[in-house]
Amino acid sequence: MGHSFYLRKNDYIITHQIDSGGYANVYSIRYPGRNKRYALKRFFNRYHIRTFLNETNALTALKNNPHTPTLVDAGFNNDHLEIITELIDGDRLDHYIQRHGPLSEKEGLSLFNQLLDCLKEAHSKNILHKDIKPSNILITEKNAYLIDWGVSELKGNGRCESIRTNHEYVAPECFYGQHDSSTDFYSLGLLLFEALSGKRPYQFATISAQHYRCLAHCLESLNLDSITSEKIKTLIRALTHKDLHKRHVAYSAQDILEGSISTLSGSLAPFYAPEQNDAKYLLLAADAEIPYALHTLALRLFRLGKDKKALRMLTKAAEQGYAKSQYALAQRLEHDDVHEKDITKALHLYQKAAEHGSTQAQNKLGLLYLDGIYHDKDLEKAQYWLRQAASKGNSKAQNNLGLLLEKELSSPAQALLWFRSAAIRGNTRAQNNLGRCLQKGIGTTIDKGKAYYWYNLAAQTGNKRAKRLLYALLKEITVTE
Repeated sequence: MGHSFYLRKNDYIITHQIDSGGYANVYSIRYPGRNKRYALKRFFNRYHIRTFLNETNALTALKNNPHTPTLVDAGFNNDHLEIITELIDGDRLDHYIQRHGPLSEKEGLSLFNQLLDCLKEAHSKNILHKDIKPSNILITEKNAYLIDWGVSELKGNGRCESIRTNHEYVAPECFYGQHDSSTDFYSLGLLLFEALSGKRPYQFATISAQHYRCLAHCLESLNLDSITSEKIKTLIRALTHKDLHKRHVAYSAQDILEGSISTLSGSLAPFYAPEQNDAKYLLLAADAEIPYALHTLALRLFRLGKDKKALRMLTKAAEQGYAKSQYALAQRLEHDDVHEKDITKALHLYQKAAEHGSTQAQNKLGLLYLDGIYHDKDLEKAQYWLRQAASKGNSKAQNNLGLLLEKELSSPAQALLWFRSAAIRGNTRAQNNLGRCLQKGIGTTIDKGKAYYWYNLAAQTGNKRAKRLLYALLKEITVTE
């Protein structure tokens, strides 16, 4: 909430594009009068605030770590959201392997231990990277760097509400709605395998189906025949154990090896033959009662009108503590006119989902306590749950918390901060509320120019209320002049 959201210095010169990813382009830049070059990450969408904050917060926390780029500046530059860091003059690990082949065992272990050093500090500060893969590693002659912290998150209560990255390196527990420090170790194990074998893990090179990845991570054995060193095989097995509680978390290769001997017993998991239809893999994963697959298939079945089967699948996922399914099932039990409603069970599920970290459920609980629909109005509990969701970046909760602070708790200045936080995330209701506060001087001084900016931003999305407010503001300005 304290971020200025504007670059301190924006007179840079772009020299050339370095890379392009799923949510941003990366450029090499320099400032006038300076020879030193920097890296500029420019986001495609100005509302990717969550990703922006994840990355800048992580880089700030790790500012003295030798294996992360140094943050130089970050914020809006006109309508672009940008991050500027030192420029690492190195190769992406995946590109290096493509050109030169796999690393030697000595090179691989050196890389591995450097990344462990980075994770040791990150984990000590409760930060999980959650997107460790070859394309997010830069290597120079002397150093390795872990980059792209945009999907990182705090360890929190050990729940992982959503998977926001490529499924190729996602730990099994994430498909069960969980995470902890060992989640990064699983991804690191797959990275070590790829770095030393030159091959993608599992059958990802030949099977492109998205939902095969879920099956592979949760159930399939990793074929290590291409790894010749028994020590490396043992290390990779220790890192990629399907059970997060049996992965030995330590921050040197030797310590992992010494602590992993007792965890490696167990039968081999199945090996899946290629299928042409991705839906087949989803069905197999649902049959194995993997919550992510049950939830995904349930939503598809609802769209096909197969509600009874969908409800059974949602229930199975919810019973395993999968927060997204708990919330979705609660919605059905609260509002479903086709089947028998169960408000008591719905409220119980909202509560469980909120406790498991679902910001949607936290926002819902906050509104229920605020409105007093099913129980007595409770402003203290309403504020608690709305703050829980708002602090994690849920823009609906931020706007609702702003309204609670303004209308119920007479704290307009605090309300303004939350309206602003939601508005920069693209929440049109918050943009209207922020514009209203600026127009009328609620919690701040009157600034009709800024009010116009926020009304206009919401109006550009087709928001009818914003258009009416904008028209009224323009009339007010015209009359005043």
